[in-house]
Amino acid sequence: MENIDLFSIKRCWGNLAFDYAHSASVGNSGGILCVWDPKSFSKLNATISDYFVMSYDSMSKYFAITLNASLSDHVPILMLESITNTGPVPFRFFHYWFEIKGFDKFVEDSWKEAVVVEPNAMTKLMKKLKHLKEKIRLWNKGIRLSN
Repeated sequence: MENIDLFSIKRCWGNLAFDYAHSASVGNSGGILCVWDPKSFSKLNATISDYFVMSYDSMSKYFAITLNASLSDHVPILMLESITNTGPVPFRFFHYWFEIKGFDKFVEDSWKEAVVVEPNAMTKLMKKLKHLKEKIRLWNKGIRLSN
């Protein structure tokens, strides 16, 4: 892929609604062509090397990397979404709560009383943590109301 023309890409893509980045051929490698629909991905910047093409979108939320076939038996494309805003804090915990008499026993008992029948260990952990969160929230309201 020393030189690439839009007509060749259109034949592969099927229509004119595309954007692309490419790396020219080096030695026996055929080069790299990365093509995408601009409605789904809007290239802001691309880093092009002999062995990969990396594109960043205008929102800096997505990026795609294609690797050269000489590094593998195929040309893998890695497309990642990177979201930095994780939203609200899912669980607020104050270390001074352990200084309150009986809190650690309360947590231990609340954890044991959460009977979750779930084959998936991660889902089971999530459900037990949700149960514990609700119990601590009610406990915290009771502490604040009593003071």
